[in-house]
Amino acid sequence: MRALTDSRAELALLVTQGTIFHGHTFSLFVRTKQETEPGAIEKTLRENPAIAFPEGDQQFGTIDAAGRDEVLIAEVRPDPSIRGGAWVWAVCDNLRRSSALNAVLIAEKALFGSGAN
Repeated sequence: MRALTDSRAELALLVTQGTIFHGHTFSLFVRTKQETEPGAIEKTLRENPAIAFPEGDQQFGTIDAAGRDEVLIAEVRPDPSIRGGAWVWAVCDNLRRSSALNAVLIAEKALFGSGAN
């Protein structure tokens, strides 16, 4: 998230893993310096090709992430108690996104520069 925000932005991350079919679900708390509409956060996230949003009536859950490289954003919701705060709820395939793919992306970045996702 630091690549998408100011380096001084305060971020909180809660990752939960239980008896979920090889997937991670997480809630990411983002607090911006000034009050920001959730649509602006979503717009910024959509610019990253490694992130996918539901289309139309589609909803994302852990089973939808299975076999996909993208992080699937299920919801961007403002936090009513914190000015400039919003929660991003997402899922990803922990066998693809969290381990093997991330290792490859880090290696590509180290070897070839910032062209990798």
